[in-house]
Amino acid sequence: MLRLEKVCCPTCGMDDPTSFQKTHTMMASQVEIWNFDKCNYCSMVYLNPRVEEQDIERYYREDYLSYRGGSAWGKYKKLVDTDQLKVDKRRVATLKKYSSSNLKSVLDVGCGKPTFLKEVQKELSIECTGIDFSDHGWSDETEKYKSINLEVGELLNIPEEKKYDAITMWQYMEHDYHPHVTLTKLLKHSHNETRIIVEIPCIDSDTRKLHGAHWAGYHSPRHTGLFTPETLKILMDRSGWHMEEAYTYGTLDAYILDWMSRMEKQNIDWTESMESRFVTFVLGKIVRPSYFWQKRSSKGFMTAIARPK
Repeated sequence: MLRLEKVCCPTCGMDDPTSFQKTHTMMASQVEIWNFDKCNYCSMVYLNPRVEEQDIERYYREDYLSYRGGSAWGKYKKLVDTDQLKVDKRRVATLKKYSSSNLKSVLDVGCGKPTFLKEVQKELSIECTGIDFSDHGWSDETEKYKSINLEVGELLNIPEEKKYDAITMWQYMEHDYHPHVTLTKLLKHSHNETRIIVEIPCIDSDTRKLHGAHWAGYHSPRHTGLFTPETLKILMDRSGWHMEEAYTYGTLDAYILDWMSRMEKQNIDWTESMESRFVTFVLGKIVRPSYFWQKRSSKGFMTAIARPK
């Protein structure tokens, strides 16, 4: 039996919500309805109730699209992998832009399929560590990622005395059950020059307003919290971090959110091959605003950079 728990606002800790949006289970075969609340104190939007933490892994099976990567697209795998490489290169560029010149180590929290860390090693030749609650993203390619320190579990698995020059969270924090606790723990693994880079869906975005309950950014029930620059700043301040900068786009093209939202409306089987959908996916990307258009207003993502206070 699926166990659910009622929670307080993960940003400010208050318990005074108003129902914001009902959604269905996304990217899965289960037929379930979920509720997102909006905090009346800080305006944070969060899943409430949510799946108890020990049960959430049932929604992260091996056939989960994010774990399959390019292989989910059949004969177009190489093209999809090339596109992922472009994303990883943008992430490395972001890392270099906001890190100190003495960058020697990086921790990627929620690393999933660790292609980003592989590109960091290739371009910068620094120490790379990735952590995730599951090894589904790399278990079938252990030889490829053997030079990266990959951990399964929580931050508690990392020795407290270990410090990192940069910490990245690419599309992770929206999955985190305890973001305040996580950010507070990360202070122990940072020093004065450490920068943390967070990329997440933005609830105050054009794609969310367009697609409503079918917006893929909800990703129910995997996403437990959805931020704006304002609510993320509140969480950062509360957790001992000073947010230096925030902008309304990310390294991912927000067209992905638009496409996934339209597929949710069609109720497709996400476990099947995406090969037959590749051509229409690409055509849609051509006629819709590109990655660079996101700088005018959020089309679905946001990025923030912070340092220890």
